[in-house]
Amino acid sequence: MINKICLKRRVKLDIKKILIKSTVYVLCIILGMIIYRADYFPRPQFRQIKNYFYPIQIQHIEEKIYNNFIPFILTPYKARTPLFSDRDYYDTIGDKRLENSFLVQIPRHFNSSIQIEVYRPVIIYRLLNITYNDNTIFHDWKKTNIEVSVNGVSCNHTAVVSKIFESGKIILNSGGPATASPILIQDLSSNPINWPIKIIMVDK
Repeated sequence: MINKICLKRRVKLDIKKILIKSTVYVLCIILGMIIYRADYFPRPQFRQIKNYFYPIQIQHIEEKIYNNFIPFILTPYKARTPLFSDRDYYDTIGDKRLENSFLVQIPRHFNSSIQIEVYRPVIIYRLLNITYNDNTIFHDWKKTNIEVSVNGVSCNHTAVVSKIFESGKIILNSGGPATASPILIQDLSSNPINWPIKIIMVDK
């Protein structure tokens, strides 16, 4: 009788341990997903340590262009759309204020300028890397409170600036030098048209 009672207690304790371990395991997985998605501690610190011992190698755009590769693409933007033409990196936060935009996909390591023409007043958003890029070219752009997190291998984009432009031709610097700054464009007119933008020239 005593052995049966002890056995039952032991089984209950084993079940309790299994449940606790399973719960901790699931919570760790969820926490890891949250840390990865939002780029919380310690991911940025690990990345900085990695970049300290293995500095970022800036590559020329021509090294990144392969056969059948389209370097510059104009496409409607929606959540989880890749922001570069040669990478699958996307914003993991998905602020709705960036919806209904047009995305100019450029290579991640493009380091020149692109000229576009817009047929309506527009607001242009640029996603910035504030750790490794020189963002002085955006000194006259407006800082926004739009949150983004575009996680790359070597660095992330975590800030957004904006600027309003009237219709006409616009020259946009790629940003850099570590990585290009993604380009999102929104039509501000009351009667928007399907394609208010076109790419007319790219400096290489």
